Amino acid sequence: MKYIYTIWFRDSSFPVDDPEYEWPACFVVDASSAADAVCWGDRLASAYSVQANQEMLTSSVEPLEASDLLGTDELPVVPYGCWARDDEIGW
Repeated sequence: MKYIYTIWFRDSSFPVDDPEYEWPACFVVDASSAADAVCWGDRLASAYSVQANQEMLTSSVEPLEASDLLGTDELPVVPYGCWARDDEIGW
């Protein structure tokens, strides 16, 4: 099953009133459950946050077919357990 994974980051190198201070990233995780999707998304986001010096704030998943988010067909798809490069995810 496919889930839209959304993570919010904080980049404290920007001023608090800057739009780049907190920002979301979304991609699709193909996993057997929502718990697996959020777990794998968090693992990828955590690896990114360490190397990019970003603070992870909150994450969530929702089933792809239940989403009303526009442009979901353009989101990258990451299978559970597969590492994706930063440029593949689009951080």
